[in-house]
Amino acid sequence: KEPRSSELAISRLELGEKFIRTAWLYESPEDKMVCAGYYGNEKRSRGVDGVFYMKVDMSGKLYDSHEYEIPVSILNQYVSKRTRKKNNKKDDDGKAQFYNLKLRNLKFYEDGSILLIGEQHYIVENTSRTGNMTTTSYTYYYNDILATKIDASGELSWMIKLPKRQRGGAGTGSMSY
Repeated sequence: KEPRSSELAISRLELGEKFIRTAWLYESPEDKMVCAGYYGNEKRSRGVDGVFYMKVDMSGKLYDSHEYEIPVSILNQYVSKRTRKKNNKKDDDGKAQFYNLKLRNLKFYEDGSILLIGEQHYIVENTSRTGNMTTTSYTYYYNDILATKIDASGELSWMIKLPKRQRGGAGTGSMSY
């Protein structure tokens, strides 16, 4: 498509007192831009507390912003009793989070609804030493998926956690969903 302007619009992305963990810009089928991602309530944390999305007009103005807290019931799906107990205790303090969640995909539907798909992903560096030689390797983890469906009016339709555990040494492209 032809660009309508040669000037770039700059917008400051803010969610009030929340801290943005991941944000992506997507072009919707109606030639509008949508910004979506995950936020946390704590500044120094890798954890995610919720999902957000908003629209961006041609001038770069953000509008129609929505936020959806991830309930502890979602965090407690497919985990041990011990982890459930820890999550419930953290939830009482407002600190239960979905850790290492990365936005992987956003799908637009003809009815105006959207589906956000995130995946737990992190890398662990392993260093070993034998005599004078140091060897470093990396283990890549691709774990649970969080799927969030938002209807055309911006209401949360559903949110579900899909259990998954993958790890390996090859990294991006060799695993994930």
